[in-house]
Amino acid sequence: MAAVNKAQIMAAMECPVCYDILRPPIHPCNQGHPICGDCRQQMERLSQNVCCPLCRSGYSLPPSHILEAIYDSLRVSCRFNAGGCRHVCWGKDMKIHEQKCKFGPRTCPRRNEGCLWIGPLTMLAKHCIENHCPSVNLN
Repeated sequence: MAAVNKAQIMAAMECPVCYDILRPPIHPCNQGHPICGDCRQQMERLSQNVCCPLCRSGYSLPPSHILEAIYDSLRVSCRFNAGGCRHVCWGKDMKIHEQKCKFGPRTCPRRNEGCLWIGPLTMLAKHCIENHCPSVNLN
């Protein structure tokens, strides 16, 4: 039996919707094709009848613990790398990083007053100064 290299594993762990690495919860369709949890949620918001983008079958299986264990054992990049984050860590530790990542989405502190801005933490101060200054407390 031939050894499997990292490139083969990463190719097998690619979500067919977003083309990024499958991130938990990883949901297989009824035929076994997986998609990442974020893509499934997005598909559910857009349609009541969510079907697999590869075979058009439905999703009734529970998340794949095997694929999630593989994800946990891989070195993965932060999902906010397109926004500038260069953090790489084990999959099992990535959720903690992404919850605090300064390149991840944040809401405006004046959301309760109707501001719908969402953007990276790195742009929050600029947004507040340009749109709410001087009445915003950034602390």
